[in-house]
Amino acid sequence: MLRAALRRLAGVLKKRQHEDDFQRELEANLQFHIDDNIRAGMTPAEARRQALLRFGSVDSTAEAVRERRGVPFLETLARDVGYTLRLLRQNKAWAAVAIVALALGIGANTAIFNAANSLFLKQLPVADPDRLVRLRWAGANDMATSSGDYGYSGTDASGRELHGSFSYSAFDAMQRANQTMDGMFAFTPMGNLNVVVEGNAEIASGLVVSGDYFRVLRVRPVLGREIMPDDDNPSATSVAMLSYSYWMTRFGGDPLILGKTAVVTGTPATIIGITPPGFLGVQRMGDTTPADIILPLNHEPRFSLYRNRGVRANQPSNWWLYIMGRLKSGATASQVEGNLNSVFQQAARDGWKIYFDRQSPENQKRNANRTAVPELRVDAGGRGLYEIPPDTVTVIRVLSVVSGLILLIVCANLANLLLSRAAGRQREISVRLSLGASRSRLIQQLLTESVILASIGGALGVVVSYWCRELLPWAGPLSGFDVATFGFATGISFATGILFGIAPAFRATRVPLATTLKDNTRGVTRSRNFLSKTLIVVQVAVSLTILVSAGLLLRTLLNLRNAETGLSPSTLLVFQLNPLLTRYDQPAALRLYERVTNELEAQPGIQSVSVSEVWILTGHEIITSLNVPERQPDPVGPIHTLLVGPKFFSTMGIPLLQGREFVPSDNMQASKVAIINEATARKYFNGENPIGQRIDLETNKNFEIVGIARDGKYANVRKAADPAVFLAFLQNRIASMSFEVRTTADPALLMPQVRESLRRIDADLPVMNLSTHAAQIEDSFAQERFLAQAYTLFGVLAATLAGLGLFGVLSYSVVRRTNEIGIRMAIGAHSSQVMQMVLRESLLVVVLGIVLGIAGSLVANRLIATLLFGVASTDVLTLGLVSAAMIAISALAAFVPARRASRIDPSIALRHE
Repeated sequence: MLRAALRRLAGVLKKRQHEDDFQRELEANLQFHIDDNIRAGMTPAEARRQALLRFGSVDSTAEAVRERRGVPFLETLARDVGYTLRLLRQNKAWAAVAIVALALGIGANTAIFNAANSLFLKQLPVADPDRLVRLRWAGANDMATSSGDYGYSGTDASGRELHGSFSYSAFDAMQRANQTMDGMFAFTPMGNLNVVVEGNAEIASGLVVSGDYFRVLRVRPVLGREIMPDDDNPSATSVAMLSYSYWMTRFGGDPLILGKTAVVTGTPATIIGITPPGFLGVQRMGDTTPADIILPLNHEPRFSLYRNRGVRANQPSNWWLYIMGRLKSGATASQVEGNLNSVFQQAARDGWKIYFDRQSPENQKRNANRTAVPELRVDAGGRGLYEIPPDTVTVIRVLSVVSGLILLIVCANLANLLLSRAAGRQREISVRLSLGASRSRLIQQLLTESVILASIGGALGVVVSYWCRELLPWAGPLSGFDVATFGFATGISFATGILFGIAPAFRATRVPLATTLKDNTRGVTRSRNFLSKTLIVVQVAVSLTILVSAGLLLRTLLNLRNAETGLSPSTLLVFQLNPLLTRYDQPAALRLYERVTNELEAQPGIQSVSVSEVWILTGHEIITSLNVPERQPDPVGPIHTLLVGPKFFSTMGIPLLQGREFVPSDNMQASKVAIINEATARKYFNGENPIGQRIDLETNKNFEIVGIARDGKYANVRKAADPAVFLAFLQNRIASMSFEVRTTADPALLMPQVRESLRRIDADLPVMNLSTHAAQIEDSFAQERFLAQAYTLFGVLAATLAGLGLFGVLSYSVVRRTNEIGIRMAIGAHSSQVMQMVLRESLLVVVLGIVLGIAGSLVANRLIATLLFGVASTDVLTLGLVSAAMIAISALAAFVPARRASRIDPSIALRHE
């Protein structure tokens, strides 16, 4: 036993002696390299630094000795972190490049996550949002004479469109029959309202809510009190709540605002409370602006701009309200459906019967076959009332893929950088391995370095993401610390560190000890070079895929801007007036329209003025059904409609092919007239002359066709010239007016002049959306412009990273092959031949990446195929131009290493180790 103990002690002493001898030998060799560097002209500090970088630091040797003896994991991890920070300080330039690349890659992905979180994951900021449900309906609906949705409501399980509007009588009936919810509430947007507080008028967005709105949501005001059921009594005094953002921006957060009177479209309301910050309402998550002023639902007729339409709560066939509720404990959405579906359907039938009984015998006969009743649908409402539109979902998915590819390029680039650094640390790693450190321990050290690097980049990436999210239209309002964002950034930083660090870590620790400790043979250079070039191929392929998509989207934007629309918007000035905001009645509104027209046409630089219901090519469209009584008694198809004023076609630059324009005498007292476009004449009149013939529309009948206008695009540039009918603006009730002003010069220069003219006419009448028509059309391309800019930015970033990666690989390759290049030049190779050799090496890698990138782009561009206009997803010109650009970028990245290789002095190269 004593003999065994002595043997173990002798072994330990021998091992310790071996370690001490090895360390002394290592230090002696290190000093030899320092002395050699000093003789070469370096300062002592520079000589020591270069020797440490070349040979492996004494600190790392001592570290390897300690590793062999064994230390606790946490102590090892702490030592790894400290060692990594020292390495980053020693290589500031390299670390800065890596951190910036990581910040951009992680920041872009975090910004996209923020947007997706706001749209798809984040719930309403209320108590127990999981217990909220939304009520909608699906199926054919013959019970409503009017209905509408203010947002996309999606489809049910069978693919039928869902709708969210209900009549007040249906809401009342379901509220009385409710047995499965703790409460229900109804609401509807009011649009823009004229709000006057202490003599200061301002346009504000409005919302009317039932008395249980805040109680059911469990939202408490930050100041004052909320609207209660007693406030929603039709006979109660009107009250109002302000949103927190409106209170801060309009009133500077003044707490004395409570108790003051806000005059809303002529009706006074006492301000009683302020909603909490961050509460945006329940319409849809991702909306960035809540309603400015909230009013009781049953007081809606007092504040309505359209008093002539009557009290909508007394119109049981008018479906205009949106309903949500809170489940009782243990109740489910399906139980709510079972409880209320029959009640809802009966209320719909009763409402239709009331409307039907009030109609004339002729209308009753026409509507006798209207029997379809929709079905109630109840589902989770924790994320708001509306669904996310499909085009927004597509954009988010596309950007998620692109930002993920950018991060992949960053990882590939950093992996290449780490492989380059690993080649310079082979002696350090060999020393550790020779002294007994396990390969797994060294991999842990190298991965710790990668993760710390990624963590620093991720921290800066969070800052980048908060800057980027302001550029995203659906990201929601900026807020303070966000747990989901922090968690995502932390997770993606850790995953990124592992992703770009794992391959270099395994490659760096697989070294031949015998040769590495004896000389400078690079045992892993061949396999390392192959892996580096593989990563470059991936970077080039991904970069080309993104750049091709960017090119297609840029061409789409250019095609949209240059598309033939049938009108000339370049010298058009537009603005909107809503006389109802300041309580103009119909005769006064007509006089206002006439005065504005005459006043502006008298101004220098203005050629003509007209008005329309909405502006053409700005995304608005109104569709109804058309009858041609002489040809077919039933509706023959849908048609776009637009109310326009006199001189509309000459002002817009739309030629009339036959007939006449509308004139001021086409008013309420005159026979109803209409103008159709060529598409309508072709589709519904089979080559006959339609002038003088009569048509019926679903909402009105007996229009005489007095003109045919040349085809032009109607709602937006993407759609073809569909059948359209134009009706006389003066033969309809006037609400909001959209003016078009044809100028003889740059319309933007006339904006102050127009605004001053309108102020002289009525200083209290707000002028809205004063701009050029070209700018309004450009705004309708917002999504296409955003995608083109985002793809271009991502593409340029990806190409730059790929170029830097290629530069790094070739620079390392030139250094590795210095001896070979010296031999070639010593036996007669010219500088140009050496340069060609290096460029050819890079070109082969780039061409392979381009081939793979073209194949990838043909697949990836299917994601954006529906967003393109006037260009195919397989466009050869775009593929060719982007490929040429990628070759040019790669050639530029390869030029410097190739030039350096061509200038190597053979005599120095032959002595290169």
